[in-house]
Amino acid sequence: MFILDENTNAIRITKGDTGYVSLKASYEDGTEYTFSDSDEVLIQVRKGRGEDYDLAFEGTVEIEDGAATWHILPEDTEEMTTGRSYYYDVQLNTESGDVYTFIGASKFKVLPQITKED
Repeated sequence: MFILDENTNAIRITKGDTGYVSLKASYEDGTEYTFSDSDEVLIQVRKGRGEDYDLAFEGTVEIEDGAATWHILPEDTEEMTTGRSYYYDVQLNTESGDVYTFIGASKFKVLPQITKED
C-alpha cells in the first residue's frame, strides 16, 4: 500500500512496497516548473525533523521529459521501524546554483507488512 496525502504531502507506505511520487514544483506566480536533465533533486528521509537526525534513506529521483518522479524502492524501507513517523523534504538544485526546497518537512510513515515472501 502506498498513500500520498496531497494536502499535507504525508506518505504512508507498507514496509517493502514500491511507491512512485510525481514531483511538482512551481514558480511564485504559480507556473509549473519544468525539470531539466541538469537539475538535481535531493530527497532525504530522516528519523526526525531536521538535518541533525539520523538518515533513514536517500530518495531516487528520475527526470525525464521535464517531469521528476521519486521512485521509492522496496529496499528503502527494509530497515525502517514500522509504525514510526519519519520526515522527508524535497530540494531542487538547479544548474545555475539556485537551491529550492519545494516540499518542506513532511511525514513519512512505514506500515507493517503482513504478506511475506518465502
